[in-house]
Amino acid sequence: MKRVLLLATALILSASMYAQTFQFNKFEEIDGMAGVYTNAVMESDDGSLFMAVRLGNGYHRVDRIMEMTKDGEIIESKYIEVESNADCAGFFPFFRHPKQNATNVFVYFNHGIPTTFNAILFDNNLNVRKNIRTRLPYSDRNGRDLVFPGTESCILDSENNIVIIKRIDESKNFACIKLDLDGNIILEKEITIDADFVDRSDIYYALTVYNEKPLQYAYSFINNNSLSRIGIAVLDSEFNIIDENHCIAWNFDGHELRTNVAGYDKDSYLISTQHTNFGYGISESINLRKMDKSHNIINEYKHEFQRYMENGSILYNPKPYIFEKNILVDKDGGIYWIYLMPRQDNIGNHDLYISYFDSDLNLIWERKVQDHVSKHSSIMSATICDNGDLALTGLGYDNDFNNLIFTMVMDKDGKPLNIEESLVLPYSFYPNPADDAISLRFSPDVNCEKVEIYSLDGKLCHAQNFNFNTIDINTLSSGIYMMKVTLDNGNTYTEKVVVR
Repeated sequence: MKRVLLLATALILSASMYAQTFQFNKFEEIDGMAGVYTNAVMESDDGSLFMAVRLGNGYHRVDRIMEMTKDGEIIESKYIEVESNADCAGFFPFFRHPKQNATNVFVYFNHGIPTTFNAILFDNNLNVRKNIRTRLPYSDRNGRDLVFPGTESCILDSENNIVIIKRIDESKNFACIKLDLDGNIILEKEITIDADFVDRSDIYYALTVYNEKPLQYAYSFINNNSLSRIGIAVLDSEFNIIDENHCIAWNFDGHELRTNVAGYDKDSYLISTQHTNFGYGISESINLRKMDKSHNIINEYKHEFQRYMENGSILYNPKPYIFEKNILVDKDGGIYWIYLMPRQDNIGNHDLYISYFDSDLNLIWERKVQDHVSKHSSIMSATICDNGDLALTGLGYDNDFNNLIFTMVMDKDGKPLNIEESLVLPYSFYPNPADDAISLRFSPDVNCEKVEIYSLDGKLCHAQNFNFNTIDINTLSSGIYMMKVTLDNGNTYTEKVVVR
C-alpha cells in the first residue's frame, strides 16, 4: 500500500513538474501545426544564429527559418511551405555559402512523386536569393517513389559539392548523388551494400568526408544480421565502394539504435552508437570510438548505464539516445559528444548531456542540462561557432501542445552563456526513484565536497563527505526528499529524489 501511495505521489509530482516543463529562460513559442519534426542550426558570418524548424501535420510540412541572437531572441523569421513527407530532416544540412558572402543555404527533400532536392539560398536578413528545386532520379518507370523515407544523409564536401546518400526502397541499394551549389546533378550512381538492413525509418545512417585528398566519403549503417554490427562503407569521389567493413561490433536489441560517423584527420575517424547488451547485466550504453583507416580501434570511450530490475520488472531503464550529427570536432581537435537520457521522475522527458574530449578521447568535462523537455524535443541540432562556442537548439511541446524552441550557447569550458548556470550540472545521478543507494557521476573538472539529503520540511536526514560514488539511503523512509550537492568551489545544486 505504501508503494501505491508513493507511486501516486510521484505521479502527482511528475504532473506538477510537467506543468513547469521548460526551464530554459530562452524558450520561444512558435505558431505552426502540431507536429515538430526537425531543426537545424548554424552561425552566420555576422555572428547571429540561424535556425530552421520543420513543422507539420500529416503530409503537409512547413519550414520556418529564423534569425536569432546568441541569447536565443528571435530577430526575424519566415515561413516556407513545402509538401513533403520527409520526417527525418535532421539529416538536412544548413551551411554558409562557400563562394558568396552573407549567403546561407538550407537543404531539404520532398518525398513526393517525383522526389526532389530543394535548397534555399538566403542572405543574413532572410531575403531569399535563390530557391533551387531539382528532380532526383529515384523513381522507377511506373512513377513510384523508391526512396526509403528517413534514411538520407547529406553533406557539403571539401570540394563544395552537395553529396546525398539515401537508401532505395527496402533493399540493399543506395542512391548516391552529387550536386553543385546551383542544384545541378554532377554525378548519380546506385550502389549495393552487402548487409542485412533494418527496415525502419528511425534508424540513422550517417555520411561524412573520410579523406580530403584524395576525396573519399564514409557512410555508416547498421548490419542487422544475427549478431548486429555497425558497418562502414568507404566510397571514392565517383561513389565506387573501395572498402566495406562490418566488423565494428556491438550487440543490441534493435530498439532505437543510432550510429553516427564523423571525419577527424587524415589518419582516423570517429564513430558513435547506442546499444542494448543483454549479455552483460542487461545494460545499455553509448560508445564513442576513434578508429584508424584500417578500422582498428585507437581509443574508446564507453558510458554504460545499468538497468535496475525487481521481480522481473524494469524499475530503471536508462535508454540513452543519440541524435544525428551528435559528434562535432572543433578547430583545436577537441571533440563534442552529445546525447539525451530520459528522466525517471518525469516520464517522457529528457536531460541533455554534453561531453568534451581531447584528441585521445580523454574526458575533459561533462555537463547535464536539465531541459525537462518532452521526447518530441529529442530532435536537436548543434554547431560550433567561429569563436569555439557550442550552440544547440531543440524543439518541444508545452502542456497545450504549442510548439516551442530553445537555444543554448556554451563555451569551451562547459559554462552556459545564455541560460541559468544552475540548470547545467557537472554531475549526474541514478536511479531516481531509488531503493537503497544513489550512484553519482561527477565531471572530471570538478570535485564534490559533500552531499546532503533533506526532507521536504527542511530536516537534514543524511549527510556525508563525498569519498565514494554512491550515497547509502537504506535508512531513509519511503518518500520525497531534496538532495543538495556542494562542490569544493562553493557551488551548490539541489535536486528532488524519490525513495521507494
